[in-house]
Amino acid sequence: YALVVTLAVFVCLRRWVFSPWGYSLKAIRDNRLRAQAMGIPVNHRLMAAYTLAACLAGLAGALQLPREPAHLQMDMAMVVETFVVVVTGGLGSVGGALAAALVIGVIHALGVALVPEATLVLVFLTMGVVLVLRASGEQLGWGFQLQSPWVVSGLAVLFTLIALNLLGLFEVGQLLPS
Repeated sequence: YALVVTLAVFVCLRRWVFSPWGYSLKAIRDNRLRAQAMGIPVNHRLMAAYTLAACLAGLAGALQLPREPAHLQMDMAMVVETFVVVVTGGLGSVGGALAAALVIGVIHALGVALVPEATLVLVFLTMGVVLVLRASGEQLGWGFQLQSPWVVSGLAVLFTLIALNLLGLFEVGQLLPS
């Protein structure tokens, strides 16, 4: 059910971001006084945005509880994972955040299965590779833009698997069913 909730939240966020409400929030972010002069109810929109953010944070916590029991340090693991996903996917990119969440989740699962002691290193290595590739922003020969979150995420997974293979920590045969 987490996949259904994730897709529903993604679709709703995309609709909100590209609606007049989302554009008014972007105007408030860029210049609050100018937005207020244009007649946008700044305080009302900010309160609605903070309320939406709190609801999404509560939903994220509710989706986290079936994965592991509640404990006092639960928020620290979520903060680290969220930071990596947001930085990898790009600020302000809902699609990039979704792509990064999928890639970081796969990298984390592979790390737990293959090299449990280096899982966090793999996640941050993936983030570093994405940041290096995204900073260049060069055009690939096939017409793909390196700034596309799907292309960058796919390359990050590929480079991480190659690095693990070179270190002798991963073999392609481990992914195939026996």
